[in-house]
Amino acid sequence: MSSYEDKELDYFSHPRKEIEPLLPAQGRRVLEIGCGSGATLRWLRVDKGYVHATGCEISSKAAAHARASVDEIIVGNAESLTDEQFRRLGNFDLILCLDVLEHMLDPWTFLARIKSRLNLRGMLIASIPNARNVDLIGPLLLRGKWQYRSEGILDKTHLRFFTRSTALDLIAGCGLQVDRVLDVTPAAGSRRAIFDRATFGIFRDFLAVQFLISARQVDT
Repeated sequence: MSSYEDKELDYFSHPRKEIEPLLPAQGRRVLEIGCGSGATLRWLRVDKGYVHATGCEISSKAAAHARASVDEIIVGNAESLTDEQFRRLGNFDLILCLDVLEHMLDPWTFLARIKSRLNLRGMLIASIPNARNVDLIGPLLLRGKWQYRSEGILDKTHLRFFTRSTALDLIAGCGLQVDRVLDVTPAAGSRRAIFDRATFGIFRDFLAVQFLISARQVDT
């Protein structure tokens, strides 16, 4: 917990507008696990028509800022929520787990629990860092370096690491049906973006910083 409190507030303060292509066509109730200072929930309410927003945030400092943007804020570790707390959350059209699953001790069990809070046509959107990225495997293979940092793929608070295939296994393994996957790639015009185009995306898995994944309840 203290490692999160030590992070600068800026770490928690950016709206995640890159998820816009994955948003469901309609939605009224949204839950964000790891809502930070509430920037993404505020954007969804102001610009995307969501009328009820609930956030769960482990950093009390960030949660204090989020209160102005949400209808309900839960301060604490989402993995520690009791079954009764899960039920009291209600159901949602959209659940966001943006750069949080890799911080969890057991994201598999957590996803299996949180999917019960999705409405029948509800959607979960997750962003998961890519452990196959060249900035991680290059130093590891060439220099034996696995250097933790204050943020990024090797954020020192990360407990789990995923590639594209294992990230998809994580989502599908809890009983959700993967809908779309988007790669977060180098900025347009950068050398790596030019290389990606020149090689027709063959090395995309080594260039993607993270994966954005949308998933729905499996029809029964």
